Amino acid sequence: SGQDHISEHSDKTLDIVHGSKIVNVSLGAQRTMRLRTKRPTTLQDPGTSHDKRRSRDTTPTPDAQLNAEDGRSRVTQRIPMPHNSMFVMGLETNGSWLHGIMPDKRPAAEHIPAESAYGNMRISITFRLIGTFLSADSKLIWGQGAVAKQKSDARPTINGNLEESQRLINAFGVENQVTAPDWNSIYGTGFDVLHLNSELPEHEKPMLFLSGDEDIDTGVTKCISELNINVEIVDPPVERLTSELVDANGDPLILTAAHGCVICFRQAGGMHSELQGKTAIIEWLRETYAP
Repeated sequence: SGQDHISEHSDKTLDIVHGSKIVNVSLGAQRTMRLRTKRPTTLQDPGTSHDKRRSRDTTPTPDAQLNAEDGRSRVTQRIPMPHNSMFVMGLETNGSWLHGIMPDKRPAAEHIPAESAYGNMRISITFRLIGTFLSADSKLIWGQGAVAKQKSDARPTINGNLEESQRLINAFGVENQVTAPDWNSIYGTGFDVLHLNSELPEHEKPMLFLSGDEDIDTGVTKCISELNINVEIVDPPVERLTSELVDANGDPLILTAAHGCVICFRQAGGMHSELQGKTAIIEWLRETYAP
């Protein structure tokens, strides 16, 4: 709609592998990524020395002065992200700049074709290399962002511990506000928190993604019913034929019938293993669930 947006933020690097990149791929209507240097703040990086904290605390900066400094010192960059583009950001940039996509409040008449293309729809996919790991049942945690750095030393995950949850939230807040924060001083001791709240997610069910082929879908759903398996069933996408959609060049896009839609069964659990095809799914269901 053009009103879709991403609030200004820095990515949390607790689990992102040091030296890696954060990559965002944009598909569809063009949007503009805005980067701004972080605001001047009196909030301290936990790694700041006691002497530096004391010298700053003796000359507090009033809010009005901070706001004035903010307007003068913050640098802004705007980066267009057209269809099929890739935005690559290093962790150093992430530490010194906030990034986001602001709502576009301009009249539609002021948009360039690329910004209104594809029915004004956009898909955003972000890739991060993660160095913290969970066991398949999510009960053990280890790696870069955890207390235990090696799998052999893996520790139980923590859920709903108020003290540990608040410690993690505080660390996130520091990283989001301090310019070029020191990772080791914020996150170095590690965190084993998986869920901030004690209310764990409801028990996950397997999922069956239908193909739209009545014979195939009926065969698998009949087997599921016979074995009395509690499964979430997802219907295939509804086909929509239209000539109203256009690409960035203004050429019409005509959506035709979907081809190659394969029935898929996704298992519950941390790995979310998938099976495709009627025969493979039915054989696995009978081997796994038959009495």
